[in-house]
Amino acid sequence: VGARLPEDDARKRRRLSRDANSDANDVTDDRSSSVVVLRGLTTREELMDPSEAEEIEKETALECAAFGEVREVRVVRPNPLGEAFDPEDVGFVFLRFADDAAAERAQKSLHGRTFADRPVVAEFVRRGGDGASRRAA
Repeated sequence: VGARLPEDDARKRRRLSRDANSDANDVTDDRSSSVVVLRGLTTREELMDPSEAEEIEKETALECAAFGEVREVRVVRPNPLGEAFDPEDVGFVFLRFADDAAAERAQKSLHGRTFADRPVVAEFVRRGGDGASRRAA
């Protein structure tokens, strides 16, 4: 977790996070998956500093390793052009675990915690029948 992601990886990250937001109301069950999204863990202001954003990714990966193997941590960062250009899910943290059981342990443990006086919401992200990622309520 040192250098910034190449542009094509950043696009993939934004697509994953955007897909997770689309059609979220179509999800009717709470089946787990290997991907968990955290909301409330960080803010736009904290992520404006690239070194702080990288530190958040690193610390989140270390903390979540207690639940199982963490394969990927992605923090949706603000657009440097300004808030008007930000993706709507700025500050969301996506965690990809090696297996569903690790993700389930993380979701159960992290949901409802507070971080810097902010409540953390942890939800599963799963693939729908059409292949799009969705947050499970």
